[in-house]
Amino acid sequence: MYKSSLSYAYKGFDTSIDASYMSQRNLSYTGDAKVPSYWLANFSMRYKFGNMGKYAHSLGFMQNLELSFNVYNLTNQFYVSTMGENGFPLSGDAQSFLLGAPRQFFGSVRAEF
Repeated sequence: MYKSSLSYAYKGFDTSIDASYMSQRNLSYTGDAKVPSYWLANFSMRYKFGNMGKYAHSLGFMQNLELSFNVYNLTNQFYVSTMGENGFPLSGDAQSFLLGAPRQFFGSVRAEF
């Protein structure tokens, strides 16, 4: 597995993109069944308003407002995230795998009181 990340920050704004690569893996003990390799990319951006400047007096109960937005699996890659054995693993015929999450969008609001 390889991972890399690139980020940029300017004043209250932060953004980043990260990528990870998982190489081909054997699903069976004999190596005749394989799970394909995949790339995943994620994106995030955040803005910190700080003490809200001229609005600090009217919003005195709330400080350090922060908004963020994230995208997981930016390219909507179809992939196998987890694999293993069920039942009696020595029989070699009880392998299982779970598909990875599709593209997801998240947003959040954070404040201190």
